[in-house]
Amino acid sequence: MKEFLQHSLLFDSYRWTDHREMQELYSRMLSEIPQGGFKPKTVESLKSHLRLFLCNLYVAYYYEKPIAISLKAEKFTHGRYHDLHIKRIPFTAIYQYLKEAGWIEYKTGFMPFSHDDDEKVFTGSLTRIWASPKLTAEFDKIINYLP
Repeated sequence: MKEFLQHSLLFDSYRWTDHREMQELYSRMLSEIPQGGFKPKTVESLKSHLRLFLCNLYVAYYYEKPIAISLKAEKFTHGRYHDLHIKRIPFTAIYQYLKEAGWIEYKTGFMPFSHDDDEKVFTGSLTRIWASPKLTAEFDKIINYLP
């Protein structure tokens, strides 16, 4: 398991047009996501973020690797997620939905610290996600278009 978590893919941006084979699954999932309480612009972002999660999970399933994600708010205001136009509220809402609905499995990341007065530098760990058996069964039905 430890080796599995070390060799992971970073959450990335994919073109949905390259993954249209997941349209039926996407539509089913989208109808299950509670959209009440969100502004109309955020509801639109939920759709694009669900597509991003599906593409990332599908590529990770194909390569048999987990996806490393960060849930820190500052990653959405500057850095990688900001550069990819990924927004915090829809990202976390889709992540929570996928967890609660049993579509993904995950290993929560952590930030180690030292009890010593010395300021030792430790490398933290990002949360890792991967397709659950429920989602894997759906991916198995899809014709593979990846190289």
